[in-house]
Amino acid sequence: MNSPLPHVSAAPPLDGRGLIRLKEAREHLERQMVSDSLARNGGSITAAANELGISRTVICELIAKLGIAAA
Repeated sequence: MNSPLPHVSAAPPLDGRGLIRLKEAREHLERQMVSDSLARNGGSITAAANELGISRTVICELIAKLGIAAA
């Protein structure tokens, strides 16, 4: 079963030319998806990883890389 697309709250930052860089857009989407999944799963890293279809190791790396406060 496919999950619905995440609701992305704010747009990623623009560069000096008013363009969105791929790296920032990807990090913005990853941050939103991981944060939303953690919230839906009561802060459970394992449950959020399962929901997102990634390993617990990968979600922990994303939490650290993206500066997400895990509950």
